[in-house]
Amino acid sequence: MNPLVIVKANGTDISSSVYWESLDVLFVLTKEVSTCKFNVRGVIGSSKYSPAIGDTIDVYETYNSVQSHIFGGTITEIETTVAGGILPNIAVTATDWSFKMNGKLVVKSYVNQDPHAIVADIINSYCPGYTYSNTQYAGYTIPSIKFNYEPVTKCLEALAKQIGWDWYVDPSKDVHFFLSENIPAPYNIDDTSGNLEWPTLDVDLNLANIKNSVFVIGGTYPSTFNAGTTPDVFLGNSNQNVFITRFKYTQATITVTLNGSVQTVGLANSDNPASFQVLWDSNNNSITFSSTPGAYVIKVYGTAQIPIIGHAINGASIATWGEFQDVIFDSQIKSIAEAQQRAAADILQFGDQVHDIKFTTLKPGLRIGQTINVVSTVLGVTLTGLVVKRIEGTGYSPFQLEYQVEVLGSDNVTFDLIQSEEHTSELQSRQYLVCR
Repeated sequence: MNPLVIVKANGTDISSSVYWESLDVLFVLTKEVSTCKFNVRGVIGSSKYSPAIGDTIDVYETYNSVQSHIFGGTITEIETTVAGGILPNIAVTATDWSFKMNGKLVVKSYVNQDPHAIVADIINSYCPGYTYSNTQYAGYTIPSIKFNYEPVTKCLEALAKQIGWDWYVDPSKDVHFFLSENIPAPYNIDDTSGNLEWPTLDVDLNLANIKNSVFVIGGTYPSTFNAGTTPDVFLGNSNQNVFITRFKYTQATITVTLNGSVQTVGLANSDNPASFQVLWDSNNNSITFSSTPGAYVIKVYGTAQIPIIGHAINGASIATWGEFQDVIFDSQIKSIAEAQQRAAADILQFGDQVHDIKFTTLKPGLRIGQTINVVSTVLGVTLTGLVVKRIEGTGYSPFQLEYQVEVLGSDNVTFDLIQSEEHTSELQSRQYLVCR
C-alpha cells in the first residue's frame, strides 16, 4: 500500500525514521498554534535522521491520488529519553510557521483601515518571506487599534477577536485571515456514507457560553456641555452642600451656576476654600459649596470625559432564550465606533446557541476553515455550513492517520446596525449599536 502520509525534514523523506504510532499532527484556528509531534529511536550516530532544533518539518497527505502539503514548520523542542537498553527515544515537536512570525515585536497604530490593510502592513513590516494572499477584505474600516511591542501572532489574534474573524498560517507561509473562507469540505457527514467512524459522532447543543446582549466599556472621549445640554442639574436645599456629578470635567472649563448666576470655582485640596464659592474635586466628581445653596437650581457644565460604551444585541436569540448579558472592559478602545464594533463581534461569535460536533474519521482531506454539513436522521440534526475548527491526526497505521475532528456552528446571526441619538437623560452621550 502506498503511504498516505509522508514526513520530510529539510526536504528529505524521513518517514521510515518516524514511529508511525507516535505521529500527531494538530491543526487549530486562531487560538492555538498548529504542531507536529513524532518520535524517532536509535538514531544518534547512525545514518538515520537525527533531529535538530530549527530543522524544517513538512507533512504531506494524499487524498484521491492528489498529494497535499498539510503542515509546515520548524522543530522547536527535542526531548531525549532512554527507551530501553542503550537506545534513546527522541520526541520531536515542530511548531507551524507562526513560531517564526514572532521573531519581531509589533509597534504600530492603525486608524480607519480595512483589516486586510492592517494584516498586509504587519506581514510586510515584520514577517519577511510570508504572504497574505488569503487575507480577506472586510469592506469596512477598523476605527483604531494599537500594538505596543506585541508578537505578530498576538496582534493578528487581537484583530481577529475585535471583528469576530479567524486566522491561521498555512504550510506555505501564507496568512489566512477571514470571516468565512467559503471552502466546502471534500465530503460531508451523515448516517450512511461511511465518512466517519460511526460510534464517534458527538452532537452537542450548547448554551453555556451564550452572550446575546454585550456591553463594551472603553476609554473616554471629550465632550463639551453648556447650560442647556448638561446632564448635571441639581435642585439645592438647605441641608446639602455637596453634589456628585455624572462626568469628570476639566478644571479649566468647569462652570457652576446657582439660579443662573456663575459661581467662582476652586480646586479641592489645593485652593483656599474661603476664596471660592464652590470647590471642584476631580477625584470623586463632586462640587462643594461653601454654604448650603438653598432651594435653587444648580448646573455644572464644561468639557467632560465621557465613557465610551458600545452595546450589541441579538434580538432573535433574546426572544428565544432570554437575555444573557456580558460586559467587556478595554481602556484601549478610543471611539464609540470601535466599541460598537467589538460588541458586534462578540455577538457574532456568541450570540446564539452553538452546535459543537465531534467525530473521528479515517478519510483524509479535511482542513481547518472549511465548511461541512452534518445530517443525521438518527440524531435528528440537519446542520449546514459548520466550520472545521480543530483537527488532530494521529498514527493509525504505517500508511495513514486517524483524524479527530471538531466543527462548530451557530444559527445565523443577522442584525441591523443602528446608531442611536445622544440623550440628555441618564444615558447622556452614550451611543449604542443595536443588533436585531
